[in-house]
Amino acid sequence: MFCAARIKSLLIRESAPNKRTTRAELRLRLSWLVPICTTERARVAALGDNLATMNLYPSPEHKERHGESVNHTVKHTAKHTAKRTAKHYAIALITICSVYLCATLETTAADPKSVSLFNGKDLTGWHVDVPHLDDHPDDSPTFIVRDKLLVSLGKPEGHLITNESYKNYRLEVEYRFAAKPGNCGVLVFASTPRALYKMFPKSIEVQMNHTHAGDFWCIGEDITVPDMVKRRGPMENWGVTEGKGRRILNLTDGSEKPPGEWNAMVIECLDDAVKVWLNGDLVNHGTKCTASKGQIALQAEGSEVEFRKLELTPISKLTD
Repeated sequence: MFCAARIKSLLIRESAPNKRTTRAELRLRLSWLVPICTTERARVAALGDNLATMNLYPSPEHKERHGESVNHTVKHTAKHTAKRTAKHYAIALITICSVYLCATLETTAADPKSVSLFNGKDLTGWHVDVPHLDDHPDDSPTFIVRDKLLVSLGKPEGHLITNESYKNYRLEVEYRFAAKPGNCGVLVFASTPRALYKMFPKSIEVQMNHTHAGDFWCIGEDITVPDMVKRRGPMENWGVTEGKGRRILNLTDGSEKPPGEWNAMVIECLDDAVKVWLNGDLVNHGTKCTASKGQIALQAEGSEVEFRKLELTPISKLTD
């Protein structure tokens, strides 16, 4: 027979947070509670009937003194008490499950931990680092907001960098090439500005370059993937500075949508690991990164790119 503690433990297991679990899906996953609670109530009620049929006679002396009528009274009292206890137990069990289920649904429906890095109106929370603008401050900006989209115009080249540093998170990015597809990227674990070629901040770049989305580029930081020689080239050429083998190929080049359509990139950073999906496909997974926290940056590297989603959620484990 199930007990309340057992059902609560099952509830906790079934309602474990999952970024892809919707309210409707959670209801479906927990629908097994209904037959369990119904069966539990029936079983406990049956227990009351069994108790009522037990040989609950008083002592021989008490029976001799009060007669056979006492047997009926004792049995009736036992049956009434057992059924009442069973009813209260079942109601309490169903109530516990219902309350816990409602609380779980409310928590899952609106995860307060997720935050949007872009407010749809301006570049609050970000700062621009475009070397060309140092000597030409009146030139056109590289990063703008247009029709509630964050837009990297591609030139002059540089980066849009968060003011805050982050660690242990899932970053969901929805982007598309607004014109001719080309180059762009998302940088994680960013720190020292202009550490490479006097423009790129120290970081790990998750490539968005058309047909090569998901590649890693090591910019002053390093990371390890399986089949390193096959995906990075000869070991003697590896490095994280100018002229070194900094590119690590992705797992697939066929995951992008056609130019003009929206792509969904998910980047998970946990401790020294970085894991990347593009449109549902796992495209890269590296570990032993030389950094575990830092700023997030968007590139301007020649092509116009629109972003409509930049949502960050803290995590404690990587998605399988």
